[in-house]
Amino acid sequence: MDADRATADGSSGTDGWLAAAAGLVAGALGFAAVFGVTALQQRDRAAREPDFADALAAAFGSDAGRVLSGIADWLEPDPTQVVAWVTYASHRIPLRVDAEAFGNTARRTVDVQSLSVWSDFLAYLPPVVLFAAGVAVVGLAGVDRLSRAWQPGVAVAAGYVAAALVAFRAASYERSLGVAALAVAPDPVTVALHTAAYAVVFGLGGALAAAIVRSALADG
Repeated sequence: MDADRATADGSSGTDGWLAAAAGLVAGALGFAAVFGVTALQQRDRAAREPDFADALAAAFGSDAGRVLSGIADWLEPDPTQVVAWVTYASHRIPLRVDAEAFGNTARRTVDVQSLSVWSDFLAYLPPVVLFAAGVAVVGLAGVDRLSRAWQPGVAVAAGYVAAALVAFRAASYERSLGVAALAVAPDPVTVALHTAAYAVVFGLGGALAAAIVRSALADG
């Protein structure tokens, strides 16, 4: 009975798991692609941007001026960290900045999209890449039924979120000189929630849309 049902659906359980595995890989590669394109577009600019630290300090507001009076000279993030911050910003994930100097403390949430290193087209990268990944996995797996598209689609989303959390390490910046300390990083919970929302809407959405089209073509 089960074998007949699998045959009628045009797929075995093994094929389903292979499609899911392909979805995980596609999702992870999708996040890597977003990061890579951001690096190509932003890395040199972010590394040489003279007012990046000034813009970050200005985002704190005048009330934090005493704490961050020297942040522009002190903040020297690695270009990879800046690229990671911009990559997360393309998912509407802000930076959390904690600073302390001579007993004064300040904490702010900074929208990287408001800084000079941001380019508007980067906001379109995650949706386009995720949708393409969902479509590609469904096509490669030969899925032509909507009921079978959810598994590779969810797998694409899971792979994307997992890669985003793994890359979180590259986005964490901490520096301490005893009398002063600075920590800059997105919130990991926000990273998980925002990337999951993007991945489900666009990754799973792409898989379902592709399955609908393939099913319509097969029936036609």
